[in-house]
Amino acid sequence: AARVHRLVAAVAEHMAPAGVLKGAGGGDGGLFGGITARYLALVATTLPGDSAADHAARDTAGKLVLASAKSAWDYRQPVDGLPLFGPFWDRNANLPRDDGKDAEFVAGAVNESEMPERDLSVQLGGWMLMEAAYSVSAAPE
Repeated sequence: AARVHRLVAAVAEHMAPAGVLKGAGGGDGGLFGGITARYLALVATTLPGDSAADHAARDTAGKLVLASAKSAWDYRQPVDGLPLFGPFWDRNANLPRDDGKDAEFVAGAVNESEMPERDLSVQLGGWMLMEAAYSVSAAPE
């Protein structure tokens, strides 16, 4: 549990200093925030223990997920009635254009498109965040 406490504190300090998880662009980076949110939601909903440190870790993890989801939702762009998420959840998503460089597979990694909003990883990361937020908000107190 002590390791989880330190990890959540480090994520809050270094990956979300303003309370919203930092984005990592498109390509493979588009999934990083969603994966982080998924694991923070697990901490928020399943970390056992009743110590002050346990409560603080669960509370911090849950707040990071919910604040990130609210920000990502507030900065989304509607496209045909559906949300389009940006690669950075603390700023407006850009409506993708059909021009510019596409994402490309290079030496085992996927580099982002010129418009990272076009990358499936960015959209999947946004939906993973929304799923994480739901699990945190639906968890019993």
